[in-house]
Amino acid sequence: LLGNGTSAPQAVAPSTSGNILTSDGTTWASTAPAAGGPTAGYWVLLQTVTGTAAATFDFTSFVNAAYSQYRIEGVLDYGGGTSLELGARIYNSGSLVTSGYSAATGGREGTTAWTNFNAASYMSLMGGSASYADPVSLTLNLDMSPYAIGISGTTTGWRGSSYQRGTFFVGGSYVGSLTGIRIYMASGSGTRTGSLRVWGFKKS
Repeated sequence: LLGNGTSAPQAVAPSTSGNILTSDGTTWASTAPAAGGPTAGYWVLLQTVTGTAAATFDFTSFVNAAYSQYRIEGVLDYGGGTSLELGARIYNSGSLVTSGYSAATGGREGTTAWTNFNAASYMSLMGGSASYADPVSLTLNLDMSPYAIGISGTTTGWRGSSYQRGTFFVGGSYVGSLTGIRIYMASGSGTRTGSLRVWGFKKS
């Protein structure tokens, strides 16, 4: 019950959860709060994928026309097995694509710089074999045009038999329609444990 000037007390039903009590100068009402903050131009967390001794991390529910760019980030610890190279594959219109990728990778192992280009069944995120049980930090940017998908970013961890820490600069592309992405162990029996998150940059 609410005070109502010289009139009888007024009863206001709560109505929808989250509403607030407002006055128009004459009476009281339960109304939705006014929207606040920017409506575009910021990053939104869209999906988190967590695995324990997992060989694949699938993101299949984040693509939305309200977002112009996406970013995947996280840290994956050693889960078990050997051959720990990370790769990426695209879901095109709901189907996992296993051919037709172009990718370039470069980095440094200790004092040795290297580059690698491949047109293959996946995009390597480490430029080749990775055989040491060390955490891998991953940041990937996904940019889309009406005709192609571009992937760029960095992966930091261990690569190769020399066990030297490196930062690997990744760039790749695929012509098609993005509906998801898979981060996975591209060869061997290795697994990873941890969480990866995908963010979207809201354009509208």
